[in-house]
Amino acid sequence: VWEAVDSRLCAGALVWAAAAYGLRHLPLQHAVMFGASLATTLGVLDALRSGRSGGWSTLVWGSTVWLFGAVWFGAGLQRVLVPPVVARLLGAATLLVGAQIIRGDATVLGLWLGLATAGAILAIGVARSDALVLLVGAVGLFQWSPQIATYYLEPAIGTEVTVMIVGVLLLGVAGVFTKLYRRVRADSVVATSQ
Repeated sequence: VWEAVDSRLCAGALVWAAAAYGLRHLPLQHAVMFGASLATTLGVLDALRSGRSGGWSTLVWGSTVWLFGAVWFGAGLQRVLVPPVVARLLGAATLLVGAQIIRGDATVLGLWLGLATAGAILAIGVARSDALVLLVGAVGLFQWSPQIATYYLEPAIGTEVTVMIVGVLLLGVAGVFTKLYRRVRADSVVATSQ
């Protein structure tokens, strides 16, 4: 019974959020619609789970969040949702969160999916000269690089050396981000002046 109430409550919130977004396409309305849409999606998944004898693994939950983020990010890239910058930012961040959830049950898959997602977001930010998307991609690299290094290196070489390698790796990521950010900013200044 409680799952049905939760699903209906989420759906009601989504209807209200969509109506508010339909009236005014402001960032706050967009963020509320995003939250209500994600909550409704997860509520429907939870309602489907209640009919099963066991629960869903974090792989199912994480995949749902990751796919939701991919759809939202894609809608932002295609300017389907307004303002598109909010859609790109929320969608990209949700992709990274989804990969982190997947890591709960499928560690290796989650690690590599997270790193690949962060790299793809970074590449899209550079290709589109989008500084905010580039920033989310860099945050993703800062999130996933140490996790991968720790997972693979710590058992073999110990904690101290792993921490040193992770530090060097993060300095490298910061250097790459700085160069890419300068390039994106220069491209956007040139595009604005034309």
